[in-house]
Parts: sequence; C-alpha cells; structure tokens
Amino acid sequence: NYAMLRRQSFDTILYIKVEINCPSRYFRQMGYSTRSAKDIPANGTTEWYQPTISTIESDIVTYVCR
Repeated sequence: NYAMLRRQSFDTILYIKVEINCPSRYFRQMGYSTRSAKDIPANGTTEWYQPTISTIESDIVTYVCR
C-alpha cells in the first residue's frame, strides 16, 4: 500500500510518500519534499523497517492496515 503524508511543524510543511507492507507491518519512505507532493523525487527510497511503537509511522501503519 502507498500513502501520501503531509507533516506540518511550526515552521515547515513536509510532504512524504511511503510504502507499507501490511502483512509484515513494515514501512519505507519513498521520498519527500518541502515544496509539494508533486515535487517528491523517485530516488529517496529507504530500506524497509518496522516502525517503533507509538511513533507517527506506527500510527500510519495501524491506520492504513486496519
């Protein structure tokens, strides 16, 4: 499953594209941009990892894979 996230802090908006493997509950980031979702490059893929419990990544996996 793929998801597009918009993470906002007090001074920055970050657009993030992620891929989630629901059966294993693993997560990887496909890329990010501070300008827009359309500006996310395709070369920012991270390795698969299992998010730490109580983090935003863990919450996203729980929401997407319900």
